[in-house]
Amino acid sequence: SAGTFPTHGPLFVGLLVATILILGGLTFFPALALGPVAEQVALLAGQTF
Repeated sequence: SAGTFPTHGPLFVGLLVATILILGGLTFFPALALGPVAEQVALLAGQTF
């Protein structure tokens, strides 16, 4: 009916791609944010890389 969201247009494709990119970015964000913190803790403990 007229109230449904059409899935055969460029708007749907754009929203789908944006959703995939945002979810993918949020998946890797914790590792990227905690990496420098873990490295600093390791350096303070005397472990070098």
